[in-house]
Amino acid sequence: MTEDNNTQIVNLSKLNSSSTSKFGGKASNLGELINSGINVPEGFAINTDLYFDFLNKSN
Repeated sequence: MTEDNNTQIVNLSKLNSSSTSKFGGKASNLGELINSGINVPEGFAINTDLYFDFLNKSN
């Protein structure tokens, strides 16, 4: 991922294999597919820190 590490919501096309620790394997792999030219529906990914913060505040 080329953006700074504090980005919490990103377009899937900005992700790659180095994004796995912050955005998960599925989102990172979808980013890899998009960047290799495979037709993948547009989407976004939420940083794992944001997800866990949401869970903590929801309970």
